[in-house]
Amino acid sequence: MTKRNFCRRGLIRLTTVAALLFAISSVPASAGFFDSLDEINPFASEDSDTRMIDALPRRPWEASLQRAMAESDDPEALQGLPDGVTALRMSSNGLIRNHAISSYLEDMGQRLLAGSPITGAPIQFVITANVGYGEAMAMHDGAIGIPIGLLRKVESQDELAFVLAHEIAHVLLKHHDIDWFLDMQGSMISAAEIGLTFVDQMAKKVGASDLDQSGALKGLRILKTFYEVNESGIFPAFTREQEEEADFLGLDLMVRAGYSYNGALDVIARLIDYEEAEKARREAEKARTEELGEEIEEAVASGDFGGAAFGIFDAIGAGIDDIAGLLGRSHYNAEARQESLFEYMDSRYADDAPADSSATPLIALQKRPDVAALFANYDHAREAYRLLQSGKIKDAAGRARSAVGGGQGKDSWPRFVFSETRAQQGDKAKAAKNLEIALGGWKPTFNVYRNLSALYWDLGQREKAKTLLSQAMEEFDNPPQLYAELIYREQQTGNHKKAQRLALECRVKKRAAAYACDAAVQGKRPEDVKKASRGEKISGKLKKKSNEGAAKMSTRGKKN
Repeated sequence: MTKRNFCRRGLIRLTTVAALLFAISSVPASAGFFDSLDEINPFASEDSDTRMIDALPRRPWEASLQRAMAESDDPEALQGLPDGVTALRMSSNGLIRNHAISSYLEDMGQRLLAGSPITGAPIQFVITANVGYGEAMAMHDGAIGIPIGLLRKVESQDELAFVLAHEIAHVLLKHHDIDWFLDMQGSMISAAEIGLTFVDQMAKKVGASDLDQSGALKGLRILKTFYEVNESGIFPAFTREQEEEADFLGLDLMVRAGYSYNGALDVIARLIDYEEAEKARREAEKARTEELGEEIEEAVASGDFGGAAFGIFDAIGAGIDDIAGLLGRSHYNAEARQESLFEYMDSRYADDAPADSSATPLIALQKRPDVAALFANYDHAREAYRLLQSGKIKDAAGRARSAVGGGQGKDSWPRFVFSETRAQQGDKAKAAKNLEIALGGWKPTFNVYRNLSALYWDLGQREKAKTLLSQAMEEFDNPPQLYAELIYREQQTGNHKKAQRLALECRVKKRAAAYACDAAVQGKRPEDVKKASRGEKISGKLKKKSNEGAAKMSTRGKKN
């Protein structure tokens, strides 16, 4: 979202309710005045008692991507974006299949949609392996990712109904506009560049064997894992106004469906607690990172290698904050949302008694043996990943083994965590075996394909590595993240004609990634491309920090 567009939207939203009513009366219904409430939001005002759901004209839902392409000056730039489920496979920790939960969500979704004046939206709920309470994600085509962390912690049907209704509202109001799609496409390209840049730049500084000897490999792998599971940043954040609109319409939908509006207040209160906990977690993570730096420094004897190892950690310390800030989804502050929602409810629902609430059906679902076992396995996976981040590999291994037991033995996220555990134990063959098992599961994630391909390459199985990348290209609709990587692999194995063909295809179909593809066909790593992009900016910071760290250690060596 550009600053200009953001300011324009903010000014437009100052339009009064009177202007809205005049516009409704003067614009034919077929013109779709409410095609995007992103253009006007009088409902945040306390001066009106009009509910958003009552102001929306009855009309069929229209796909956001087709609309964005019709409005764009360059519709080809929006081609090739993945469907919602594929996007979730590319960005979440993984997808989870459980019939009981899916049926429960489907029934609630149909109940919420029954009262919507916008009809025909193809809402599809998908359970994701994300652990955060606030990590539900609405996709442009109606697919909505519901995190297992939310399902584990939610305490009432009303609470869950507001979350579902909020995400449904994003789809109904077509908040996935041109800016959202362009930002997503750009992020898909830069996400891989950033990861390749800071991981491979550090790997080049010191040989793998030296890293093993120094203990610094632990830090490098922790950083690698951090990047791989934070690729969810490919989803641009909605604006503050869009989040307000989704809150307001979501509240209307849940009340009309017979749920208690108190559930909305419970959700916002939980989000406030979640944000505070996340802040504390980041502080703790920073402290662990500093401890790791001391371990690496102590492991270093002297000389240039010592300076390089210190520089690597210095880059890790700088890179984590930069990457988290750059790729993390920035949401509308929960406390501000609470205040806005209070005002809306006070002017629209103050005289309405809340509906009767019951948590019995939800509790019955959560206590089902298969659901309880699912929660337990993913709790083990979450804890194993936390232990990995802390460098406690032995403890992580025990948790990871528990995570892959039972019905989740082929799920992407538990197997990914077990694979990372094996990799940190130095056993790449077993690490690959875990990802092969995940590859045979239900809708394996993007990172399963890419990590397994990288492991094959390191194990000398280069044809298998390339074949798997090709399969990933087909499975994920030729994502820009993989073009340069596959071209580089083909170039390195002497398949220059195929590399040239892929580069030409990349220039035609993925123009925004063309510069990286051109560099790859010339035998350059994608991360070496000198491009004024977000990836380059971070690369520059990492190089600077690494050089500064090496200089510091070199000076220390001379003094000693």
